Amino acid sequence: MNIVLFDASNREALFPVSTTRPIAEIRVGMFTIVEKWEAIVNHKVSALVPSYLAKKFPAKMESQNTFVNGAVLPTKALFEEIQKLENNQKLVQGNTLVAFVSESVKWNNIEKLSANFDHIELKLELNSIGKTWDIVKNLKSELINDFDLLGDTFTKANVPEYTTAISAENIIVGANVKIGACILNASEGKIVIDDEAEIMDGAIVKGPVYIGKHSTIKMGAKLYGAVSIGPYCKVGGELIETIFQAYSNKGHDGFIGHSYLGEWCNLGANTNISNLKNTYEQVRLWNYTSGSFEKTGMQFLGLIMGDHSKTGINTMLNTGSVIGVACNIYGAGFPRNFIPDFTMGSSRKMELFPLKNVYKMAEVMMKRRNLEFDDIDKNVLLAIIENTKMLRK
Repeated sequence: MNIVLFDASNREALFPVSTTRPIAEIRVGMFTIVEKWEAIVNHKVSALVPSYLAKKFPAKMESQNTFVNGAVLPTKALFEEIQKLENNQKLVQGNTLVAFVSESVKWNNIEKLSANFDHIELKLELNSIGKTWDIVKNLKSELINDFDLLGDTFTKANVPEYTTAISAENIIVGANVKIGACILNASEGKIVIDDEAEIMDGAIVKGPVYIGKHSTIKMGAKLYGAVSIGPYCKVGGELIETIFQAYSNKGHDGFIGHSYLGEWCNLGANTNISNLKNTYEQVRLWNYTSGSFEKTGMQFLGLIMGDHSKTGINTMLNTGSVIGVACNIYGAGFPRNFIPDFTMGSSRKMELFPLKNVYKMAEVMMKRRNLEFDDIDKNVLLAIIENTKMLRK
C-alpha cells in the first residue's frame, strides 16, 4: 500500500505552521504526523502539497495509491479501516474526507475527483488538527499516544548516580545521550531523551516530555510537561505545554507556554510570552482563512510562530500571538497579536523584512548546522512573500 498524505483545501487555517510544509509534517506530540503513520505502517509515506512546496516535499505515486487526509491524527484502528478501502472508494466522517483509493491525482483536484467515489462512513472517533491551536490542544494526549508507538526503539534509562531520577522506569533514552546533575521526574508522564541529546546540570524536567535528537536542554532550564522538543534545538528558561518543530533555539531565560515554534526560529534572551489573559477569558487567535481573530475555546494559549522568525532580547508577546514566516521582532512594548509574514520591527513601527535579508539570515543559521540553504528553500520563501503581500498592506 502506497500512502500519500494530502493537504485539504482548508490548509490555510493552519498557517503559518503549514505555510512552509505539508500539514502532515507538523509535529503534534512526539512525532510529526508523517512519522506517526510510518511507525504504524512500517514503511515510508509521502505528502501531496501545493506546487510551491512540491520540490521540497515530493509525492511518491504508484499505479494505485491510498490518499489520507494529512490533518487526521493516525491510530492503528484508523489504519485498519483504511486498509479495507478498494479502488474508487472513499472513507468520510461528516464533511471530512478521511481517505480514498485512486490513481495519481493533483493537489487541487482531490475533492472534485473523489466526489463520485463510493461513500463509506467512518464510525471510529476521529481526531485532527483543523486550526493552529489544535496543535497545542492535542500535545499532551498525542505525546502519550506516541510513547506507545516507540516499541523497542529505546531502552530504559541508566541515569548517572549524581542525577535525581523519579520513577526511573518511565525515563527512556536513546544512544549517546548526555545527562548532567539534573532532576528528571517521570512520575506523571514518561520522559524520552532521543539519540545524541543532552540535559545539562541543574535542569528540571517533569514529564510527559520528549527531547529530540541532538537537542540540548540548557543549565537551569525548567520543563513542565507536556513539552515536545524536535531535533537540533537548544532550550533554556521555563517551558510548559510547548512544541519546538526542529532546529529552533530558546537558549536563555524567559517563559514560553502553550505555544508552537517552527523551524529555524530563535527567541532572544529574556523573551517572555504570556499564555493567560488578565481577565481569564478564552483566547482569540488570528486565522489566515477568515482574516480575523477567532475564539479558540482555550484559556491558556501563547505563541504560534512560523519558520525563520526571530525575537530580540527582552521581547514581550501578548497572550494569543501569531507571528508569520520570516519575521524579526524586537524593541520595547508589546507588538500586536498578529504579525504578518516577512515583517520586521517593534511595537512602534513594522515594515517589510526584505527577502535578501531573510535569505542571508537563513543561510548563516543553516550553515551553523552544516546544512545548505539551497535554491529550493529560496523559491519556497519567494512564493510565500508573493502570496502574503495583501497581509502587509
